[in-house]
Amino acid sequence: MKKITKFMSLALVSALIVTSLAGCGKNSANNGGTGTKNVTLTYLDWESTDMNKLMTEAIKTFESQNPGVTVKQIPTPIGDYGQKLNAMISSKTAPDIFQCGQDMALQMSAKGTTYDFTKEVSSDSAFTQGFYPGVYNLWKQNGKVIGLPGLLNVYGVFYNKDLLAKANVQEPKDGWTWNDLFELADKLKSDAGGVHTYGLYNLAMDPFNIATMSVGNGGQPFCDNLQNPTKVMADDKFKEVVTTLQNYIKKGAITPPSYKEDNINSAFAQGKVPMLWYGQWEADDLIRNAKNLKWGFAPAPAGTVQKSVMFDSVGWASPKSIKNPELVWKLLKFMDSTMYEKILPQTPVAPPAYEPSAQPYYEKVKSVGHQELADSIDSMLKTSNKQPIRFLTTWAGDANKFTGTDWNDILESKKDISTIDTVVKNINNVINSNK
Repeated sequence: MKKITKFMSLALVSALIVTSLAGCGKNSANNGGTGTKNVTLTYLDWESTDMNKLMTEAIKTFESQNPGVTVKQIPTPIGDYGQKLNAMISSKTAPDIFQCGQDMALQMSAKGTTYDFTKEVSSDSAFTQGFYPGVYNLWKQNGKVIGLPGLLNVYGVFYNKDLLAKANVQEPKDGWTWNDLFELADKLKSDAGGVHTYGLYNLAMDPFNIATMSVGNGGQPFCDNLQNPTKVMADDKFKEVVTTLQNYIKKGAITPPSYKEDNINSAFAQGKVPMLWYGQWEADDLIRNAKNLKWGFAPAPAGTVQKSVMFDSVGWASPKSIKNPELVWKLLKFMDSTMYEKILPQTPVAPPAYEPSAQPYYEKVKSVGHQELADSIDSMLKTSNKQPIRFLTTWAGDANKFTGTDWNDILESKKDISTIDTVVKNINNVINSNK
């Protein structure tokens, strides 16, 4: 869970496996019911080699607490993940638990192919009440519990302390506004040595992040429902934000959508970039590999009325055919709590969705001098108004076609802002055709 391209690829994985899951057959991974000796549980994941080793070691505790139970990890690179899961499903050897994005879990549940943990939750409601606000409910669909969120991702601004000091500007902090961010970016831009340096790189300017800005200013969300939108909309507040973005792109303060950089993360780590919009997982790489860089992190800004944040979750689900649901549920709880408590201090990529187990993660980032990172992430996750990072439905691919070239041309003032209405109309046509 290292770079943003990995999260973008989850949508492709989702599309690949959803149809195949319709043929999901009998699971043969286990060989007995709850309480039976010599039970093997399996889980499929896409994590890094280092993190997989830590997960395997942590799960030994679960095995010692449950004599006779063996847990087998099936590590799979993200690029091969959909193919691997498809093959296991086709051969009726689907794992008991598989890692998935929120969109993947919802799409698979809509096909009726995931296990419903409602029965297990009904006798264990105290556990599900421990998740960060608004997170657990997004892993329910039509009254069914389709899985559990595992790790959370939020987005904010990484900044270079030395470059800010050189420009004689203050470091940003929680409570700042979008206008503060744009003005700071304008002050940090430079043409030194005949090379233009933007003040802010990589700002997400898709409809979903623009919605966090406009909702913060008192506008309506882009989608009327996080899980299953019945329409999208772009009100006057939304268009005002787009106009603001157009202006700061023209000024050279923020990178335009057409801006290309082979590795903007490396440029930031080398001290060449003043501010970088990115997910909190980038901190893990900076902590390990950019020890001489003086950097900080500020949370997503607030609007003029309220704060709204964009978040994403990666978690765990099970195929409908599992044989040992009570034992699987027990393992899921362990993975979401004790496992993450053990491994995240060693690889602090993201906070757990289960809030009581987040402290070891926060203590790690504090211990390396980044109290502001811990405070920013916790603040964003406790924000009640959350917006989706993308469409979570089976028709997402069709809708996303309209937020590409035309959308970027609007932001770069190559097309009139009224083109937004055409984009909205086209996406609503997709939604209506799938009702």
